[in-house]
This record gives sequence, structure tokens and C-alpha cells, in this order.
Amino acid sequence: MGAEQQLIDNLVKNITTNKYYHNSVNSQTYPDLVFEHNNEFFILECKVNNAFNEANYAKQILAEIMKNRKDINNCSSISFGTKPINYGFLVDYDNQNKTELINKLQNYYTKEDWDAFGKMYQCKYIFLYDSINSVLYYCDWAYDKFITPSTYQIWE
Repeated sequence: MGAEQQLIDNLVKNITTNKYYHNSVNSQTYPDLVFEHNNEFFILECKVNNAFNEANYAKQILAEIMKNRKDINNCSSISFGTKPINYGFLVDYDNQNKTELINKLQNYYTKEDWDAFGKMYQCKYIFLYDSINSVLYYCDWAYDKFITPSTYQIWE
């Protein structure tokens, strides 16, 4: 099992306030993670930084979010109704510092481009999961939030 799937499995096991609909990175037709929380849906791409990631890895996140917007149509068993649907991503986090992946994103995108993408594609939050302490953090999609760990909040 890959690191991304382990991250998702650990999250689903330990964060019980979400209602999970899909939680597998092995599908080419479904998003990695789909859950509902407080009458909102979250469609997330999961990424784990490791030594084998190539330079383009961080750049792929935005393309994967765009693909998830199409792939959510394959989730016909989920009744979205009129509830808001939000897109974003989930990354591993050590509760101390920005992850290497966040550092790469900061280097690749300007504040204007990052914020415009989030607005255009309904990206509300970035999720960061500390699997050692079983804590899910989140921050607003805004560029100045995700690059500053002190803005991260605990998801409840």
C-alpha cells in the first residue's frame, strides 16, 4: 500500500467527525477522498511528499483538482443535493513546519495565481493531517494562509 493510501486510511480511522463516501487513491475515475462535514462536501486530492517525488509533483496538484471536478460526476451514489461542494487537497504534516510540498507550492505559484485558482475552482481549504498525533488541520485556501503554519486550525 502506498503512502497516500496509508495517509487516507489513517485519517478515516481516526477522524470520525466526517462522513466518508470515497477514500481510495487507486481509482482513475473517482477523487482520492470525498467526505461530508457540517452539510458541506469536500473533494480532495491526496499528496504525500517523499524522496521519490519529482519536481513536477507539486505542480500536478492543481491539475488533479481540476480532474476531480469532472470525476465527481462518477460518484452517482452520493446525493449532493444543494449542499456546497468544495475542492482542495490533503497533505501529510508533522505539526511543526511547512511540509516540503507546501514549500514547493510556494515557490511555483504567485499569490495572485493561487488565490485566483481557488476562487475559480471552489477551493475552500487545504487539509494537513498529522498521522502521528491523529490530528487534522486545515487552513483557508488563500496563499498567505497556507504558507503560514500559525494560521492552521484543528478540524473538529
